Amino acid sequence: MARQSAIDRLLRPESVAIIGAMAGLIIGILGATGPGEALTQALVTIGEGNLALLLGITAIICIILGMGMPTTAIYLLVSIIAASLLVKLGINPLAEHMYVFYFGIVSLITPPVAIAAFVAANLAGATPMATTVTAVRLGWTARVVPLMFVLSPNLIVQGETGYIIIAFVTAVAGVWVTTCGIQGYFIRPLGLIWRTGFMAAGIMLLIPSESFSSAIYVEITGIVLTVIMVGRELLAKRRLSAA
Repeated sequence: MARQSAIDRLLRPESVAIIGAMAGLIIGILGATGPGEALTQALVTIGEGNLALLLGITAIICIILGMGMPTTAIYLLVSIIAASLLVKLGINPLAEHMYVFYFGIVSLITPPVAIAAFVAANLAGATPMATTVTAVRLGWTARVVPLMFVLSPNLIVQGETGYIIIAFVTAVAGVWVTTCGIQGYFIRPLGLIWRTGFMAAGIMLLIPSESFSSAIYVEITGIVLTVIMVGRELLAKRRLSAA
C-alpha cells in the first residue's frame, strides 16, 4: 500500500511538471554555456562521413543523459539535445525522435545506474547486478529496434502499405528467431550450432531491405534459414510425439 501511494504521488501532474522544469533547467544551462551546441556541431561533423558512428555516439549520449531520470524527463532532455544531431543529417524526424527516446529509457536497465532493474531486484529479493545483467540480455530488442526505425521508417508506418507489412512481419520474425537463439530454446533445448544458426537467421531478418543495395538478398537468406531450422524443429517434435 505504501509503495502504491509513492507511485501515485510520482505520477501526479505537479510531479511531472517539476520533473519537466528540472529537465528544462539542465537544457537551459547547456544552451547558455555552449556545450550543447558545440557537441551538436562536433557530432554532425563526424556523422557526415560515418552515420553508424554518429548513431552509436548518440545512443551513448542518450543512455548517459537518461540515467536516474523518469521517462518524461528523459524524453524532454534527449529530444532537445540529442535529436537535433540526427535531424541535421536528413533522418526521418519521427524515426530520430523514436531513436533517442528508446535509448533514453534503455538507461533504466543499463548499468551502472539501472533504476528499474535495481527496483525489480529489490522486489524479487534477487542480486541487483545479476538482475541488471539479465535485464540487459532480455532487453536486447530495445537497443536494436530504434536502429531499425532509422534504417527502415516503414516500421513506424512511414511509407507504402505493402512495404510496411513486409517490414513488420520480418522484424517480428527476426526478434522471435534471434531470441530463441539467445535463450537456447525453441520447442526443445538448442545446441550451440543451432543457437548460432537461429541468431544468424534472426539478425538477417532484422536487417531492413532498404538499408543497403544487397540487403534484400541478406533478408531472403534469413527467411530461407529460418524456414529450414524451424521446419527441422517441428519435424523433430513430431517424431518425439510419435515415439
